[in-house]
This record gives sequence, structure tokens and C-alpha cells, in this order.
Amino acid sequence: CSKHHNAPEPPVVVPPPLDTLPPGEVDSVRDIFMAGVEYDWQTQKDYATFWHNGQAKRLTGGVASYAYAITVNGSDVYIAGAIELQNGDARAVIWKNEVLIPLVDTTDTKGELNKPSVAQDMIIYNHKVYVVGMMTTGDFEQ
Repeated sequence: CSKHHNAPEPPVVVPPPLDTLPPGEVDSVRDIFMAGVEYDWQTQKDYATFWHNGQAKRLTGGVASYAYAITVNGSDVYIAGAIELQNGDARAVIWKNEVLIPLVDTTDTKGELNKPSVAQDMIIYNHKVYVVGMMTTGDFEQ
């Protein structure tokens, strides 16, 4: 085995300086996003949380909350998950830039949740957000 001395060296990819990015844009080389759950020992509750470059941001909503997926589109950060309601049932939600958006209205005529649901993943395509998950209806999951 011998090295070919006239073979070209592989290119070196150098990300642009941070000051060349438009304000609010995410640099896919330097920005790292992660979603999950942070347990608070004092309240003994789970809280949906996302991390941007190691900095945790707890998301609001519900008695407890859960984050399962995260995606970034331009300067918008979307997180799919669920919040726990007072009765213990889960409700599918997304957070867009930390603002809670309930996905389904599964309340009965008394205004009580009767079909627990969870948003488990999402994708953005042609400026539309598509979410997948599950909803329990009776004895079956859909």
C-alpha cells in the first residue's frame, strides 16, 4: 500500500464568521439544539426543556410537561411534546419560540379532556408544520 503523492488533499470546510449571519438566523454548524425533560427535585415534576448551545430553557404549560422532538426553521424553534393536565391526562402540544400551542381539542361537553394525546415528532415542509403522535380513544391508541 502506498500513498499517491499527486492525489489532491480533501477540502477543509470553514464555517463563516458569526458576524456574517443575518440577525436571528441559526448557524447549523455552530448552533446545537436538544429537547428533553428536566426533573425538578423540589416540585417533583417533569418539565419540558430545550437546550441551545448548552443553555437550558424550561418551557411553560400544564402541571408537568414533556418535550420529545425539536426542529429549527430559520430563526423559529419548534418543539413537539405534551403537557399534563390537572386530571393527569396528557395533551399534545408544540411550542413555537417558547409559546405553547395546543394541537387538538379533545374535550367533552363539560370541557374535560377525554382523549389524551402526545405529539412525538414533527417536520417543516413548504412552510407548514407536520406533527405525528398518538391519541387514545376508548381502549385503542391511534
